Amino acid sequence: MKTPPAASNFTHFDIIGDIHGQFDMLEALLASLGYERTRESWRHPDRMALFLGDYIDRGPKVRETLHLVKNMVDYGNAFALMGNHEFNAIGFHTKDAVGHPLREHSAKNIHQHQATLDDFAGHESELATFIEWMKELPLFLDFKSLRTVHACWCEKSIRLLNGASLKDPDFLLKANTKGTPEFDAVETILKGPEIPVPEGITFTDKDGTTRDSFRVTWWGHYGDPQPLFTIALPPYVTESCELVDPEVLKSVPNYPMDTIPVFFGHYWLAPTWGNAELGTGLCCLDFSAGNGGRLVAYRWDGEQTLDTFYRCFSVTPDLSINTPPTLVNEQKPQADPKRVLTEREIYANLPKAENKSVLEPDYPPERFPDGYQPPAFSDSEMNQQIRWESDQS
Repeated sequence: MKTPPAASNFTHFDIIGDIHGQFDMLEALLASLGYERTRESWRHPDRMALFLGDYIDRGPKVRETLHLVKNMVDYGNAFALMGNHEFNAIGFHTKDAVGHPLREHSAKNIHQHQATLDDFAGHESELATFIEWMKELPLFLDFKSLRTVHACWCEKSIRLLNGASLKDPDFLLKANTKGTPEFDAVETILKGPEIPVPEGITFTDKDGTTRDSFRVTWWGHYGDPQPLFTIALPPYVTESCELVDPEVLKSVPNYPMDTIPVFFGHYWLAPTWGNAELGTGLCCLDFSAGNGGRLVAYRWDGEQTLDTFYRCFSVTPDLSINTPPTLVNEQKPQADPKRVLTEREIYANLPKAENKSVLEPDYPPERFPDGYQPPAFSDSEMNQQIRWESDQS
């Protein structure tokens, strides 16, 4: 069995977002990243995968996905975090002292977990084994120069949960009991902070459930009233310009955008949303793979300023692979003094006074190497976007 490298000095991770049973997409993504399938596990000679959680539910091949992820972890080829769906599954299949499940078997909860139940029909003992494995998954990982968590890096919650394990029955019970500090901490890092829905606004989530709270950003709060649509998650889940009182946001974590990079998933970004680099050090990698979107990976090599344009790989439901532009020695292209300037470069070099009548491009010109054209969205991808927007309404 291969021993994982020391967490404090390893800097070659391929960080992969929410999978939700999309086994075929996962295999295609790993292959595109240079991993090879052996008898025991997918492996890379120089790198490790780092999964951000949510391996189960929604998708058609939950069993295969769990076997692949677990084998990679067991053979030292990956780290795997806990997602909120794994946490929910543990509660769904674990009973308290009087025989009641820790997570209620309500119609909503059964519906959310149905794909997993269906895939393990006739294999219940195998599912029970995976539930025990899920209890061992870390709630977060801090690699000193890199942080990963499923939904939210909250220092207060991280401190409370540091060293905790769901293998401990006492902690497991507290983490599933509303009103305890453990419950609040787990909810925050696995599901994200929420604020109450302002009066007069209605909100239905992707599962059709009417909610009385919004998930919100946990970064970039500057103490001023902010329009709800600018902080609600997923982006554009609401068009409300209702101003949110800064006092309401004081209860929400506010991660510094210029500190240690943090990767997370969870937020069901629209399939056609650009790679989510939310600041120099924040990156969301959940692009709705469980609902017709992309499965996305970021190739991290120790950089502290993230760059999703040159670092992200993705696969679509038809198993088409999207890879970043190839650069020699992974360096951005340098200017050639003999090369004819492009229109964008001419614009950039004009004196400011001459720029007033020129519209600045939406994207920085230096991010596009010569000859590279950003991919256009196909009709099927635009239909995915329409379906996603319908799911959020």
